[in-house]
Amino acid sequence: SMHRVFKSLLMVTALIGAISAASPAFAQNAEELRRDGAACEQADGYLRALNPGSQGAVDTINAQRRDFYGMRAAEEGVDVGAVAAVFATEIANQPNYRSC
Repeated sequence: SMHRVFKSLLMVTALIGAISAASPAFAQNAEELRRDGAACEQADGYLRALNPGSQGAVDTINAQRRDFYGMRAAEEGVDVGAVAAVFATEIANQPNYRSC
């Protein structure tokens, strides 16, 4: 139901700070890549490398995000894309945000 999805999305939003605090590298590396112009944030909740040198770091961060999104989606019984979309809107509030 939409109510369940909405409730789940609120939970995801609440967890954004938790994952950033629990895994500083998760947020920090993405922040540095965006700041340096090496990556940008896509609307689907994943980074895109903007140069070949950043592809490895982007792949690592995206793998972490994919695991996190999948875990939350399974726990909340919602589509992984919905979790990723909510996370993408929260990422937009992070320092040095750079959209693709």
